[in-house]
Amino acid sequence: MKLLELFPDINLAVLEKDSKEGNQQSGHNCGVIHSGIYYKPGSLKAKFCVAGRASMTQFWEENEIPVRTCGKLIVATDIAGEERLQALEERGTANQVEGLRFVNQDEMLEIEPHVKARKALYAPGTGIVDYRNVTAIYADRVKSLGRKIFFNSALTGSKAIGSTTVLETSTGEYECSSVINCAGLHSDLVAETMGVKTDLRIIPFLGEYYKLRKESEFLVKGLIYPVPDPAFPFLDVHLTQTMKGWVEAGPNAVLASKREGYRKRDFSFTDLSRTLTFPGFWKMSVREWKTGLRKLTDHCEKEFF
Repeated sequence: MKLLELFPDINLAVLEKDSKEGNQQSGHNCGVIHSGIYYKPGSLKAKFCVAGRASMTQFWEENEIPVRTCGKLIVATDIAGEERLQALEERGTANQVEGLRFVNQDEMLEIEPHVKARKALYAPGTGIVDYRNVTAIYADRVKSLGRKIFFNSALTGSKAIGSTTVLETSTGEYECSSVINCAGLHSDLVAETMGVKTDLRIIPFLGEYYKLRKESEFLVKGLIYPVPDPAFPFLDVHLTQTMKGWVEAGPNAVLASKREGYRKRDFSFTDLSRTLTFPGFWKMSVREWKTGLRKLTDHCEKEFF
């Protein structure tokens, strides 16, 4: 979409293996528009998150995409949590997160009347959106500019012929001068298919959620998060209002045996083999075995979750 705005004369096509847009990660996330609190100041993640939130806000306003800015309350329930919360506030301030502030007990109860905590950090600009709506607008914009999206076109191989690349897909061959790989969970496989050497590999994790019962949804007005441990990429189980019409508790993150395994029973021998034969996976497992054991306990026992 952005390329067509910058270079309106280029001949562009989008190859999508699914039958429509937004079927994978974009349609399966919780829809939270993060403010940039968690990431290391100066890092690409921090810059992308803050700038991306601003540009995304403008995008859904221009396209009348339903969004709800409900705010996020990050709570500490013990002394260790209070110390981490202080560090989090400093990190968020360094990332120029708008409106971020500590709130006292009265303000905390005004924001979330059913929360009990020692201390809380509030990010009023955090919101929720259904990213399936966002990707639908992306697709409409590309098509309205006269370009094509080829659905049901899974990449099966590629070959270089002179200065061009021929992409082999389930719907035929496509010849192009440049290729942009934005294949999400399969981005490493696509890179390998095109002869790119890398020591990186996608390791799939499954996010597990529970829904609150309808009669309990009143307990959560916006987003309620625990203080995360900055050493880990997971934010731990939190309570989230969604644009899909329910309140979620989650996620618990567990190793998935399939890249697109959105159900516990989903299994791929090939995907699991790639995980188990990757040295980086075992290095992480040795270093983080305690966290892995806790996540596995949450997976098996609803009470622990």
